[in-house]
Amino acid sequence: MREKLLDAVKELSDSYSSKLFERYRNNTPASENERSAFEAIDKTIKGRNAPSAINYNFILSNNMNRELSHVLFSPGCTADIYINYHGEVMNNVIHSHDFFEIIYVCRGNIGDWVDGVDISLRQGEICIHNPNARHKITQMTDGEDFVLNILLPQDIFHRSFYEMLFEDRELDQFFNSFMLSPDGSINFMVFRDTPAAIDTIMELIVQEFLRGKNASRFIFEATFVVLFGELLRNYKSNDFSRRLVSYITDHITDITIKDVAEYFGYHKNYFTSVVKSETGYKFNELLTRIRLQKALSLMLFTDNSLEEVSSQIGYKSTASFYCHFKEAYKMTPDQYRKLHT
Repeated sequence: MREKLLDAVKELSDSYSSKLFERYRNNTPASENERSAFEAIDKTIKGRNAPSAINYNFILSNNMNRELSHVLFSPGCTADIYINYHGEVMNNVIHSHDFFEIIYVCRGNIGDWVDGVDISLRQGEICIHNPNARHKITQMTDGEDFVLNILLPQDIFHRSFYEMLFEDRELDQFFNSFMLSPDGSINFMVFRDTPAAIDTIMELIVQEFLRGKNASRFIFEATFVVLFGELLRNYKSNDFSRRLVSYITDHITDITIKDVAEYFGYHKNYFTSVVKSETGYKFNELLTRIRLQKALSLMLFTDNSLEEVSSQIGYKSTASFYCHFKEAYKMTPDQYRKLHT
Protein backbone atom coordinates (compact mmCIF):
# COMPACT_ATOMS: atom_id res chain seq x y z
CA MET A 1 0.00 0.00 0.00
CA ARG A 2 2.89 2.37 0.75
CA GLU A 3 4.15 1.95 -2.83
CA LYS A 4 0.83 3.31 -4.14
CA LEU A 5 1.20 6.34 -1.89
CA LEU A 6 4.80 6.91 -3.04
CA ASP A 7 3.69 6.72 -6.68
CA ALA A 8 1.03 9.36 -5.97
CA VAL A 9 3.60 11.58 -4.25
CA LYS A 10 5.97 11.28 -7.23
CA GLU A 11 3.16 12.29 -9.57
CA LEU A 12 2.38 15.20 -7.28
CA SER A 13 6.01 16.38 -7.30
CA ASP A 14 5.96 16.45 -11.12
CA SER A 15 2.77 18.49 -11.44
CA TYR A 16 2.16 20.70 -8.43
CA SER A 17 3.96 23.85 -9.57
CA SER A 18 2.16 24.12 -12.92
CA LYS A 19 -1.19 23.26 -11.36
CA LEU A 20 -0.91 25.92 -8.67
CA PHE A 21 0.23 28.81 -10.86
CA GLU A 22 -1.53 28.26 -14.18
CA ARG A 23 -3.82 31.21 -13.41
CA TYR A 24 -0.81 33.34 -12.54
CA ARG A 25 0.96 32.57 -15.81
CA ASN A 26 -2.22 33.11 -17.82
CA ASN A 27 -3.01 36.30 -15.88
CA THR A 28 -6.54 35.08 -15.06
CA PRO A 29 -7.00 35.74 -11.32
CA ALA A 30 -10.08 34.19 -9.71
CA SER A 31 -10.77 37.09 -7.34
CA GLU A 32 -9.73 40.63 -6.44
CA ASN A 33 -7.68 39.26 -3.54
CA GLU A 34 -5.85 36.98 -5.94
CA ARG A 35 -5.31 39.83 -8.42
CA SER A 36 -3.67 41.85 -5.61
CA ALA A 37 -1.55 38.84 -4.74
CA PHE A 38 -0.39 38.45 -8.36
CA GLU A 39 0.56 42.15 -8.49
CA ALA A 40 2.58 41.79 -5.28
CA ILE A 41 4.34 38.72 -6.66
CA ASP A 42 5.16 40.59 -9.89
CA LYS A 43 6.59 43.48 -7.88
CA THR A 44 8.75 41.12 -5.84
CA ILE A 45 10.05 39.40 -8.98
CA LYS A 46 11.08 42.71 -10.52
CA GLY A 47 12.61 43.99 -7.28
CA ARG A 48 14.77 40.90 -6.78
CA ASN A 49 15.52 40.01 -10.40
CA ALA A 50 13.85 36.67 -9.71
CA PRO A 51 13.10 34.13 -12.46
CA SER A 52 9.68 34.45 -14.05
CA ALA A 53 8.92 30.75 -13.42
CA ILE A 54 7.29 31.64 -10.13
CA ASN A 55 6.45 28.82 -7.73
CA TYR A 56 5.33 27.95 -4.23
CA ASN A 57 8.90 27.94 -2.90
CA PHE A 58 9.52 31.48 -4.15
CA ILE A 59 6.50 32.88 -2.30
CA LEU A 60 7.42 31.12 0.94
CA SER A 61 11.07 32.13 0.83
CA ASN A 62 10.04 35.76 0.29
CA ASN A 63 7.64 35.77 3.28
CA MET A 64 4.64 36.54 1.09
CA ASN A 65 2.27 34.72 3.45
CA ARG A 66 -0.85 36.78 2.76
CA GLU A 67 -0.33 36.44 -0.99
CA LEU A 68 0.17 32.69 -0.62
CA SER A 69 -3.15 32.32 1.16
CA HIS A 70 -4.96 34.34 -1.54
CA VAL A 71 -3.40 32.32 -4.36
CA LEU A 72 -4.09 28.96 -2.73
CA PHE A 73 -7.56 29.43 -1.35
CA SER A 74 -9.35 32.26 -3.16
CA PRO A 75 -12.75 31.38 -4.71
CA GLY A 76 -12.24 29.59 -8.01
CA CYS A 77 -8.90 28.05 -7.04
CA THR A 78 -7.81 24.67 -8.36
CA ALA A 79 -8.75 22.85 -5.14
CA ASP A 80 -10.13 23.50 -1.67
CA ILE A 81 -6.89 22.33 -0.09
CA TYR A 82 -3.33 22.40 -1.39
CA ILE A 83 -0.77 19.60 -1.37
CA ASN A 84 2.85 19.70 -2.38
CA TYR A 85 5.91 17.50 -2.22
CA HIS A 86 8.57 19.06 0.01
CA GLY A 87 11.84 19.53 -1.87
CA GLU A 88 15.31 19.77 -0.33
CA VAL A 89 15.66 23.30 -1.73
CA MET A 90 13.18 24.51 0.90
CA ASN A 91 15.11 23.14 3.89
CA ASN A 92 15.69 25.75 6.63
CA VAL A 93 13.37 28.39 5.16
CA ILE A 94 11.51 29.74 8.21
CA HIS A 95 7.96 30.77 7.37
CA SER A 96 4.43 31.05 8.73
CA HIS A 97 0.93 31.32 7.27
CA ASP A 98 -2.69 31.61 8.36
CA PHE A 99 -3.72 28.01 7.58
CA PHE A 100 -2.94 24.58 9.01
CA GLU A 101 -0.09 22.50 7.61
CA ILE A 102 0.13 18.72 7.91
CA ILE A 103 3.58 17.18 7.49
CA TYR A 104 3.51 13.46 6.64
CA VAL A 105 6.70 11.42 6.19
CA CYS A 106 5.95 8.86 3.48
CA ARG A 107 9.51 7.52 3.54
CA GLY A 108 12.73 8.28 5.40
CA ASN A 109 13.56 10.45 8.41
CA ILE A 110 13.38 14.23 8.56
CA GLY A 111 13.89 17.12 10.96
CA ASP A 112 11.09 19.59 11.65
CA TRP A 113 11.29 22.82 13.69
CA VAL A 114 8.30 24.71 15.12
CA ASP A 115 8.67 27.89 17.19
CA GLY A 116 12.11 26.90 18.46
CA VAL A 117 11.30 23.23 19.13
CA ASP A 118 13.23 20.57 17.16
CA ILE A 119 11.15 17.55 16.15
CA SER A 120 12.43 14.31 14.61
CA LEU A 121 9.92 12.58 12.34
CA ARG A 122 10.24 9.06 10.94
CA GLN A 123 8.38 7.20 8.21
CA GLY A 124 4.64 7.15 8.93
CA GLU A 125 4.70 9.98 11.48
CA ILE A 126 2.71 13.21 11.26
CA CYS A 127 3.14 16.72 12.60
CA ILE A 128 0.31 19.26 12.36
CA HIS A 129 1.35 22.93 12.50
CA ASN A 130 -1.17 25.44 13.81
CA PRO A 131 -1.85 28.67 11.84
CA ASN A 132 0.82 31.36 12.31
CA ALA A 133 3.35 28.95 13.87
CA ARG A 134 6.87 29.73 12.63
CA HIS A 135 8.33 26.54 11.19
CA LYS A 136 10.79 24.96 8.76
CA ILE A 137 12.03 21.56 7.65
CA THR A 138 15.61 21.35 8.90
CA GLN A 139 16.68 18.05 7.39
CA MET A 140 15.35 16.25 4.31
CA THR A 141 17.18 14.70 1.35
CA ASP A 142 15.70 14.48 -2.16
CA GLY A 143 15.55 10.92 -3.45
CA GLU A 144 15.83 9.41 0.02
CA ASP A 145 12.99 11.12 1.90
CA PHE A 146 9.45 11.65 0.64
CA VAL A 147 7.47 14.27 2.55
CA LEU A 148 3.92 15.47 1.95
CA ASN A 149 2.84 18.99 2.89
CA ILE A 150 -0.93 19.31 3.12
CA LEU A 151 -2.09 22.93 3.43
CA LEU A 152 -5.54 23.12 4.96
CA PRO A 153 -7.71 26.26 5.22
CA GLN A 154 -9.03 26.89 8.70
CA ASP A 155 -12.67 26.43 7.69
CA ILE A 156 -12.12 22.89 6.35
CA PHE A 157 -9.95 21.96 9.34
CA HIS A 158 -12.51 23.28 11.81
CA ARG A 159 -15.49 21.66 10.12
CA SER A 160 -13.90 18.23 9.74
CA PHE A 161 -12.00 18.19 13.04
CA TYR A 162 -14.58 19.72 15.35
CA GLU A 163 -17.49 17.82 13.79
CA MET A 164 -15.69 14.63 14.74
CA LEU A 165 -15.15 15.88 18.29
CA PHE A 166 -18.75 17.05 18.54
CA GLU A 167 -20.06 13.61 17.56
CA ASP A 168 -17.65 11.55 19.67
CA ARG A 169 -17.24 12.45 23.34
CA GLU A 170 -14.29 10.09 23.85
CA LEU A 171 -12.35 11.58 20.95
CA ASP A 172 -13.19 15.04 22.27
CA GLN A 173 -11.52 14.11 25.55
CA PHE A 174 -8.56 12.59 23.70
CA PHE A 175 -8.01 15.84 21.82
CA ASN A 176 -8.24 18.02 24.91
CA SER A 177 -5.80 15.84 26.84
CA PHE A 178 -3.50 15.75 23.79
CA MET A 179 -3.34 19.53 23.79
CA LEU A 180 -2.10 19.55 27.40
CA SER A 181 1.66 19.44 27.79
CA PRO A 182 3.90 20.47 30.70
CA ASP A 183 5.68 23.07 28.56
CA GLY A 184 2.38 24.48 27.26
CA SER A 185 3.44 24.08 23.62
CA ILE A 186 0.31 24.03 21.48
CA ASN A 187 1.54 25.25 18.09
CA PHE A 188 2.03 21.72 16.81
CA MET A 189 0.76 18.18 17.35
CA VAL A 190 2.93 15.12 16.70
CA PHE A 191 1.43 11.69 16.01
CA ARG A 192 3.71 8.67 16.18
CA ASP A 193 2.90 4.95 15.80
CA THR A 194 0.20 5.80 13.27
CA PRO A 195 -1.99 2.93 12.02
CA ALA A 196 -1.44 1.36 8.58
CA ALA A 197 -4.72 2.89 7.37
CA ILE A 198 -3.08 6.34 7.31
CA ASP A 199 -1.22 5.49 4.09
CA THR A 200 -4.50 4.62 2.38
CA ILE A 201 -6.17 7.80 3.62
CA MET A 202 -3.24 9.93 2.46
CA GLU A 203 -3.31 8.29 -0.97
CA LEU A 204 -7.04 9.09 -1.27
CA ILE A 205 -6.36 12.73 -0.37
CA VAL A 206 -3.54 13.04 -2.92
CA GLN A 207 -5.54 11.33 -5.68
CA GLU A 208 -8.56 13.58 -5.02
CA PHE A 209 -6.31 16.64 -5.17
CA LEU A 210 -4.75 15.54 -8.46
CA ARG A 211 -7.91 14.46 -10.23
CA GLY A 212 -10.96 15.48 -8.21
CA LYS A 213 -13.55 17.86 -9.63
CA ASN A 214 -17.16 17.73 -8.49
CA ALA A 215 -17.86 17.66 -4.74
CA SER A 216 -14.15 17.73 -3.83
CA ARG A 217 -14.77 19.92 -0.78
CA PHE A 218 -17.21 17.38 0.68
CA ILE A 219 -14.88 14.51 -0.10
CA PHE A 220 -11.96 16.32 1.53
CA GLU A 221 -13.98 17.14 4.66
CA ALA A 222 -15.17 13.55 5.00
CA THR A 223 -11.69 12.13 4.41
CA PHE A 224 -10.12 14.43 6.97
CA VAL A 225 -12.74 13.35 9.52
CA VAL A 226 -11.51 9.78 8.98
CA LEU A 227 -7.85 10.88 9.15
CA PHE A 228 -8.21 12.83 12.40
CA GLY A 229 -10.37 10.09 13.92
CA GLU A 230 -7.70 7.46 13.20
CA LEU A 231 -4.95 9.68 14.62
CA LEU A 232 -6.75 10.53 17.84
CA ARG A 233 -8.08 7.01 18.31
CA ASN A 234 -4.52 5.67 18.33
CA TYR A 235 -3.01 8.45 20.41
CA LYS A 236 -1.77 7.42 23.88
CA SER A 237 -2.24 10.39 26.18
CA ASN A 238 -1.22 11.06 29.76
CA ASP A 239 -3.68 9.13 31.96
CA PHE A 240 -4.02 11.89 34.55
CA SER A 241 -4.74 14.47 31.86
CA ARG A 242 -7.40 12.27 30.29
CA ARG A 243 -9.12 11.61 33.60
CA LEU A 244 -8.97 15.30 34.49
CA VAL A 245 -10.39 16.39 31.13
CA SER A 246 -13.12 13.75 31.42
CA TYR A 247 -14.18 14.98 34.86
CA ILE A 248 -14.15 18.66 33.86
CA THR A 249 -16.15 17.92 30.68
CA ASP A 250 -18.78 15.99 32.66
CA HIS A 251 -19.18 18.81 35.20
CA ILE A 252 -18.42 21.80 33.00
CA THR A 253 -21.52 23.83 33.84
CA ASP A 254 -20.90 23.90 37.60
CA ILE A 255 -17.36 23.09 38.70
CA THR A 256 -14.84 24.37 41.25
CA ILE A 257 -11.23 23.46 41.89
CA LYS A 258 -12.26 22.29 45.38
CA ASP A 259 -14.68 19.75 43.89
CA VAL A 260 -12.10 18.44 41.43
CA ALA A 261 -9.35 18.21 44.06
CA GLU A 262 -11.62 16.20 46.36
CA TYR A 263 -12.58 13.85 43.52
CA PHE A 264 -8.90 13.12 42.79
CA GLY A 265 -8.04 12.84 46.50
CA TYR A 266 -5.89 15.96 46.88
CA HIS A 267 -5.96 19.02 49.10
CA LYS A 268 -7.00 22.02 47.01
CA ASN A 269 -3.71 23.91 47.46
CA TYR A 270 -1.55 20.92 46.51
CA PHE A 271 -3.83 19.97 43.63
CA THR A 272 -3.11 23.34 41.99
CA SER A 273 0.57 22.44 41.66
CA VAL A 274 -0.26 18.92 40.41
CA VAL A 275 -2.44 20.31 37.62
CA LYS A 276 0.27 22.79 36.62
CA SER A 277 2.96 20.10 36.64
CA GLU A 278 0.94 17.57 34.61
CA THR A 279 -0.71 19.87 32.07
CA GLY A 280 1.37 23.05 31.90
CA TYR A 281 -1.67 25.17 32.85
CA LYS A 282 -3.17 26.61 36.00
CA PHE A 283 -6.57 25.11 36.79
CA ASN A 284 -8.56 28.18 35.69
CA GLU A 285 -6.56 28.36 32.44
CA LEU A 286 -7.25 24.70 31.78
CA LEU A 287 -10.97 25.11 32.53
CA THR A 288 -11.18 28.05 30.12
CA ARG A 289 -9.44 26.10 27.35
CA ILE A 290 -11.84 23.16 27.68
CA ARG A 291 -14.87 25.46 27.82
CA LEU A 292 -13.80 27.34 24.69
CA GLN A 293 -13.06 24.07 22.88
CA LYS A 294 -16.61 22.94 23.65
CA ALA A 295 -17.93 26.33 22.52
CA LEU A 296 -16.36 25.89 19.08
CA SER A 297 -18.24 22.64 18.49
CA LEU A 298 -21.54 24.07 19.73
CA MET A 299 -21.16 27.15 17.55
CA LEU A 300 -20.34 25.13 14.43
CA PHE A 301 -22.83 22.29 14.73
CA THR A 302 -25.86 23.64 16.59
CA ASP A 303 -28.19 26.58 16.08
CA ASN A 304 -27.96 27.54 19.75
CA SER A 305 -27.68 31.24 20.43
CA LEU A 306 -24.37 32.50 21.80
CA GLU A 307 -26.10 33.17 25.12
CA GLU A 308 -27.15 29.51 25.23
CA VAL A 309 -23.65 28.37 24.26
CA SER A 310 -22.18 30.51 27.02
CA SER A 311 -24.52 28.94 29.58
CA GLN A 312 -23.95 25.39 28.32
CA ILE A 313 -20.20 25.64 28.90
CA GLY A 314 -20.54 27.06 32.40
CA TYR A 315 -20.22 30.82 32.04
CA LYS A 316 -22.41 32.83 34.39
CA SER A 317 -21.84 35.92 32.27
CA THR A 318 -21.98 36.09 28.47
CA ALA A 319 -19.63 39.07 28.65
CA SER A 320 -16.97 36.88 30.29
CA PHE A 321 -17.41 34.29 27.54
CA TYR A 322 -16.95 36.96 24.85
CA CYS A 323 -13.86 38.32 26.60
CA HIS A 324 -12.17 34.91 26.95
CA PHE A 325 -13.10 33.89 23.41
CA LYS A 326 -11.72 37.05 21.83
CA GLU A 327 -8.52 36.77 23.83
CA ALA A 328 -8.01 33.18 22.63
CA TYR A 329 -9.11 33.45 18.98
CA LYS A 330 -8.56 37.15 18.17
CA MET A 331 -12.20 37.56 17.09
CA THR A 332 -15.63 37.61 18.71
CA PRO A 333 -17.86 34.49 18.83
CA ASP A 334 -20.18 36.16 16.30
CA GLN A 335 -17.29 36.69 13.89
CA TYR A 336 -16.05 33.12 14.32
CA ARG A 337 -19.47 31.60 13.64
CA LYS A 338 -19.96 33.76 10.56
CA LEU A 339 -16.51 32.86 9.22
CA HIS A 340 -16.77 29.10 9.68
CA THR A 341 -20.42 28.27 9.01
